[in-house]
Amino acid sequence: VPNTVGFSNAVHDGSTPQLQETSTAGLRLLTSGPAYSNPGDLLASDRVAHLFATLRADADTVFIDAPPAGIVADAAILAPQVDGVVLVISAFRTRREDATRAKEQIERVHGSLLGVVLNNARVDAIRYRY
Repeated sequence: VPNTVGFSNAVHDGSTPQLQETSTAGLRLLTSGPAYSNPGDLLASDRVAHLFATLRADADTVFIDAPPAGIVADAAILAPQVDGVVLVISAFRTRREDATRAKEQIERVHGSLLGVVLNNARVDAIRYRY
């Protein structure tokens, strides 16, 4: 999917978001768009709230993918502006302290933590029972 126009353009320029069709019926995508030198300032802009309102009015559900919480400020800036946050962690890779720090970062900015997705987990068929 081309990434020449996307979220960053819509926020920076105040332009209409350029949603792209995907191969999945009913699923459209707004890419990140070109990188800006100071993404924190871009995300803190009042235009983000306007963009989210525009997207909500045009879609049943809006998912926003952000860089890992605790690494950069993006998740903390976005969390209070969205309906909920799903924290994605990787089994055997994400350290417990990092997951805890990410959770606390979301809570500190009054984000609504909906739950956690654990990726790359191994299920031991013998020990897995109902």
